[in-house]
This record gives sequence, C-alpha cells and structure tokens, in this order.
Amino acid sequence: MLEIQPRKMELSHKEEQELVVQPFRSLSSPLSDDPLAAAMKRRKQRQRRCCACCVVGSLIVVTILVVTLALMVFRSKDPRVTINSTALKSVGYVMDSATMKPRLMNATLLTRMSIKNLNKAASFEFGDSTALISYSGFTLGQAAIPAGKIEADKTAQMNVSVTMFIGNLLMTSDPSVLASAMSQNMVLTSSARVAGRINVLHLIKKHVIVYSYCNVTVNISNKTSEVQHCSRHMKF
Repeated sequence: MLEIQPRKMELSHKEEQELVVQPFRSLSSPLSDDPLAAAMKRRKQRQRRCCACCVVGSLIVVTILVVTLALMVFRSKDPRVTINSTALKSVGYVMDSATMKPRLMNATLLTRMSIKNLNKAASFEFGDSTALISYSGFTLGQAAIPAGKIEADKTAQMNVSVTMFIGNLLMTSDPSVLASAMSQNMVLTSSARVAGRINVLHLIKKHVIVYSYCNVTVNISNKTSEVQHCSRHMKF
C-alpha cells in the first residue's frame, strides 16, 4: 500500500518578509486607515474648534460692550442748566388809596437760560419743566419750560417769561418783607427745575433732575436786572 506524504510548502525569502511585515487586520476592526473617514473626522474637529472660537469671541465682544456701556453710564455727565441773563420787560402799578401813591403790583421778567448736554455719546431728553421767581421765600410767579431733546455735546437756548405778582406779598404778616419789596432794588431768586433722562446709545437710560438757582437784582426805577450768584445741584 502506497503512503502519500504531505508536501511541505516552501516560501521564498521575500514572501516570508512580507508575511512578517504585513500587519494582521481583523474583519471586526474599524476602518481607521480609510482616507474618507479620516478626512471627515478631521473636518468635524475643525468645525468644533471653529464653533468654540466663535463662542469665546462673542463672549469677549459682549463683555467689552457691557463694560463700555457701564462706564459710559457711570461716567456720564449731568446736563447744566444756566440762567444767562434777565430783563425786566413791563411793570404794573396801582394807586394806593391810603397814601395816594402808586404801588408796584406786577412785573414781567424775561429770563434767558440754556441747557447744555455735556455728554459726547448720549442725548438728553427732558419733559415739561418749571421756572420760578420768588422773594424771601414767597413765590411771585412761575412759567413752563417746554419739553425737548438735546443731542450729544449740544446746547439748547430758550427764553422764559415770568410774570411776577408782587401783590402776593400783601398777604404776608411781616411788614418788613413788603417794605423791602417796595424799594427800588429787589433781590429775587430765579430757579429752574428740569427733569429728564440721559440716553446712552438708546440702550441704557439714566434719570436725572437738575436744579438751578440764581440771585437776580431788579431795579424798578430804570427797569434793569442783573444776575448775580448762581448755584446748581442734581438729583437722581
């Protein structure tokens, strides 16, 4: 009986090196060396990095904007109300039956005032306001200041005419006040109250009330007036 011997497979030296160098790839292993999959993976990584950079950049821009607006609000300058000059326009008298002498009863004082917005990047809007003329604590007359808007770094000029009713002083129980008012020179107090808001880029608003006080010396005989000491203060 013949016996068949299995033939040993002989490999060349080159084929043996290829078997050693060639890595074994399992059928279940991911296709990590697929060029299309690697390109898609790199693209997704770039997109994630770009999104992260955009988010961080947006946060930085928003933070800078908020800080800038906050500094503009806290460092915003309040408007300045100034009484520039006054002029006595008309004087009214009545005859005193006791002394048969004319008695001053009313006078019209024209006040030239200005409202200056000192802010470089904010407008100032104000509502209807009031100007008053008083003497020794007694209100002699008042006038309305119409509402308006002043752009950044601008000044609004206006004339306010106030009729003073000197006869109101007849109701005082202090005779020295009336006697002083009937003298040639009267030291009056002209005041203005302007309430409004500062608008920073139409995003942030700051409410403010500006008060201005001036002493005005009025000479009845020659119908002259002069603005002397002035002061102002703000209320938020």
